[in-house]
Amino acid sequence: MARVSTLRVMRVACALAVLLLASPHRADGWRVGGSVGVGVAYRQVYATVGGLVGRGLGLGFELSLAGDYWFANSPTLFKLSPGLTWYAPLPLGPYIGGYYAHSFVAAPLSDTDAVGVRGGLTLVSAGPVALMAGVAYERQLSCPRDCDSWRPEAMASFSF
Repeated sequence: MARVSTLRVMRVACALAVLLLASPHRADGWRVGGSVGVGVAYRQVYATVGGLVGRGLGLGFELSLAGDYWFANSPTLFKLSPGLTWYAPLPLGPYIGGYYAHSFVAAPLSDTDAVGVRGGLTLVSAGPVALMAGVAYERQLSCPRDCDSWRPEAMASFSF
């Protein structure tokens, strides 16, 4: 029985190694992007617009810094989010990543911190231009009650 488990682990490790080594995405390049979305905070729905600057690290990994402005409700928020994303070398370019977020909240409320994950697909990729759509899950830190949230995301980006 232990032998079967070891073989299974080895197969999964080999498959991941092939995906990582075959990934040509964002190797040593820069990417800038813009996003639009909808989010929920303080039991209210917000519209969001944002921007992102990312740097490819090779093997499909990208280190990024995103900023989002949340508006159309009160209080307004500005969120700054460093993160790491992996782009798989597969059709439709699936991606998955994680991030830390600090939200600067308008007075009288306090700033907040969160961690999150996101995933999605590259819907269109033509040269340096890409359109992506996905979903993000975020967990507020130091929150006294249920502070989990899901939100859809859409992004247009340009790589150079």
